[in-house]
Amino acid sequence: MAPLKKVIVFGLGSHVKIIKEICELNNIKILGFISDKKIKVKKKNGLKNLGELNKFLKNSNQKNFSIIIGIGENLLRKKYFLLLKKKKFKFAKLIHPNSQISKTARIQVGSLVNSGVTINANASIGYNCIINTNSLLEHDVKIKDHCHICPGAKIGGGSEVQQSSLIGLGANVIDKIKIGKNVTVGAGSTIFKNLKHNSTYIGYSKKIK
Repeated sequence: MAPLKKVIVFGLGSHVKIIKEICELNNIKILGFISDKKIKVKKKNGLKNLGELNKFLKNSNQKNFSIIIGIGENLLRKKYFLLLKKKKFKFAKLIHPNSQISKTARIQVGSLVNSGVTINANASIGYNCIINTNSLLEHDVKIKDHCHICPGAKIGGGSEVQQSSLIGLGANVIDKIKIGKNVTVGAGSTIFKNLKHNSTYIGYSKKIK
């Protein structure tokens, strides 16, 4: 990962704590946070309040920093990613130094890879994703934009997770499976068949919604 000098966090979800730690380990300076609404406090979660987004835009030089979104929930994170992209912000890519990533894997900006993650050969991660603690992406896995792969989840070789889907904590997806858009796979589930868009699955590919 190319060194980043300065980062600004958008939002103040609990995900910010992970962002702070990864930035510290990579010697990346966090300038503070911005939000889409006015927040009165000067500091929160140890970060300086840089103000409301529109006001901040008028007074900032966007060439001097990159943005990372501090929101864990997929659809909300997607909403703000697209908003900030439209306003021509640059996005950071944060990778924990205690992760193992193949030289042939591809990770787009806006995404975060947490501690203990393994990403194997020819896997690809889209924009604005969270690949969380101790998860495994096998060879040729494709994770599309705005997804969250939760701690301990394992995705088998050649599988694909489409936009804005969540693979729950400790879930397993076997090889060559296609998971649709806006799908939630429950914690501890095992997925052995393709999953349709806009659905929730638990257990052994059992649909509940």
